[in-house]
Amino acid sequence: MKSALQQNFLMQQLGHCTRLAHATVRPHYAKHMLALDLKPSEFAVLSLISANPGASQRQIAETVMISQPNMAALMERLQVRGMLRREADPADRRLSLLYLTAEGERLHEKAAAQVEILEQEASRMLSAEDKQQLLRLLHKMIDCAG
Repeated sequence: MKSALQQNFLMQQLGHCTRLAHATVRPHYAKHMLALDLKPSEFAVLSLISANPGASQRQIAETVMISQPNMAALMERLQVRGMLRREADPADRRLSLLYLTAEGERLHEKAAAQVEILEQEASRMLSAEDKQQLLRLLHKMIDCAG
């Protein structure tokens, strides 16, 4: 989106540009996920649990960079919806190990199909090479932060 306002300084700031890029992609996500009643953070958590059954809540929270209080609320929402189950870690009863229920797996599969459509729409904004370069640079930033 072009603006008549002078924003040369802002458009040189990574934080500002990543926020604008997120704001550009987010409506596409909302359009595809509205029927599934699934937020981006919830999809990320479902994806991680699907790929890593028995991972701890702490591991998932650290991976998606969600604070423990926010993660607890997100887990509660997913559990109330019947998407996941928590089991105490036999080695450390203070830890919860996470597993998707059959319903959680079904929702994740539906959501993943919608994310594929979303990715195709978002990819129309960039060439395949540009997308790979952007992902490489974003991964580099993420890796440096951790």
